[in-house]
Amino acid sequence: MSLDRLAGTWKLISSEMRDSSGGVHYPLGADCAGLLTIDRAGTMAAQLMRQGRRPFDSGDILLGTDAEVQEAYHGYVAFWGQCTVDAAK
Repeated sequence: MSLDRLAGTWKLISSEMRDSSGGVHYPLGADCAGLLTIDRAGTMAAQLMRQGRRPFDSGDILLGTDAEVQEAYHGYVAFWGQCTVDAAK
């Protein structure tokens, strides 16, 4: 498989973490939502979030309470970087 075949935007269907003893964990919930975008140069970006996140009562993220900000922070993760494909594997 080449990066040309992976290039595009992909919808997350599952996300799990496994610990060293084989335990499975779902830090954003078993039903988290997300997108992964990959371009032909290998630049990728991913965004994952907990389903059912509540909007801030004020409607403004800059005016969120400490509890609202903490809940939002712990319910979302994003990252980007370079990826490669090893076609032999």
